[in-house]
Amino acid sequence: MTYFGLEMNEEDFENLHDTSMEWGKDWGRWKTRFNPVPSFDWKMAYWMREFTEALISREWLKAREEGAELVFDEAQESYLLLTNYKTEGWR
Repeated sequence: MTYFGLEMNEEDFENLHDTSMEWGKDWGRWKTRFNPVPSFDWKMAYWMREFTEALISREWLKAREEGAELVFDEAQESYLLLTNYKTEGWR
């Protein structure tokens, strides 16, 4: 269900996350720090301090028909959004 419309572009997405890294199987050795344990098949990871930032970012990816998984990183006390989407800086 959609509650409100929000126009957003890639620059806005960039401004919502604090840190980004490439993601993959190597992250599996730290799986206990994530709640729930995520898939390690994604290509990118984006960390966000606030749930609203993570929620908006996830919905932006969804509108672009990009898959995403949202978990909490207990070591960083941040939300972690996993996806195959790469921002311009990573492309």
